[in-house]
Parts: sequence; C-alpha cells; structure tokens
Amino acid sequence: GQKLYVQDVGGGFHAEAFGVVADTGVDQLTALQRAVDFASANGSGRLILPRGTLTIDGTLVLGGTDGSIDALLIQGAEGAFLGNTVLEHASGQVLNPLINVAAVRMLRLSDIRLNGNNDAPASRNGENFRDSNYSNWFTAGVSARRYAPYAGIAFSALYGSDPGAGSNYTFGSYGQSALASKVFIERCRIEGFVCGVVI
Repeated sequence: GQKLYVQDVGGGFHAEAFGVVADTGVDQLTALQRAVDFASANGSGRLILPRGTLTIDGTLVLGGTDGSIDALLIQGAEGAFLGNTVLEHASGQVLNPLINVAAVRMLRLSDIRLNGNNDAPASRNGENFRDSNYSNWFTAGVSARRYAPYAGIAFSALYGSDPGAGSNYTFGSYGQSALASKVFIERCRIEGFVCGVVI
C-alpha cells in the first residue's frame, strides 16, 4: 500500500491532504473519516476543513469506541464566515445521523453548517417525524434513538444494546461502552433535519 505523509502546519491538519475535495457532489465520507481518524490519533487533534460543500453519504464518526481519544477539534475554513464550510447529507441519506459523536473526552466543532436536505419522510413505522407538538417528543415510548436517525448530530448513538427493529442505525455496531464528554459546538448552523442534535 501507499504511505501517506501529512505535516501538521500551524497547529492543525488540513483535510485536503487526505483527499477531501469540496463542491464536487461526490461522496467525501471515506476521505473525511480518514482525516478525522488521523487527527484524532496524531498531535493536536485539530482538523481544518476546506471552504465549500462536502457531500456525506452516511455518518461521519467523531471519536472512537473506547474513550481513548483525548481531544479533537473540527473547524471550518479558517477566517471563513459561518456557512462557508458545509457538511451536507447526500440526497436520500436519512437513515443515519450526519455526525455521530462517539467516545471522545473533548470535542470542539466550530464554524460549520450542517445540511440535511429536508429528506426525512413524514413518518416511519407509524411514528410522525414532523409532529409540531413538542410534548409528543417526550412522552413515554418515544425514545431518542427512534428519532436520532434523522438528526444532524447524535451523541453516543451506538452506546449500549440495539434498541430493536425499526429504530436501529445502519452505520455501525451497537454495544459500545464509552460515552462522549466535554463537547462544544460553536458557531454551527444545523438545518434540514428532524432533530438538530440528539443526546
């Protein structure tokens, strides 16, 4: 295989060095996940995303499965006004959250716009996903995991046991035992999802 040599310039890593390319309309999940994983395991843990729209066909996982990652910063294009770096779900990709914050001890997500394309169906398995009566989202039997597939950001989505058919994710395996802590979301706009953030 090929070796990848990436230099930490100015206190962070640039996602383009891992093959991430904005404004192509082509899925960037594999390259972006590789960049996130590298930043998590090396040096400052700061990853700088490019200006433009990054199409994501699936779920970007921030953090590991065992809580061994101490710090991670994901930042939009430096000096850019909010919205100049966009993470966008590929059309029709609604079964999983755009981002899953997994086991990480400190995460900072800043200067990024998340776009879900408003693709979520009105209902699934008899549940109304566009219910404007907020109290119905907190009644017994309506668990966060059943709504979280239509979220911009989900926290520790694969923690614990599988909640059962009709409500489980498809992007990974359940049974993770570590949770995220000290998460900061700054200057981010989350739109086009049923839920912006699900904890």
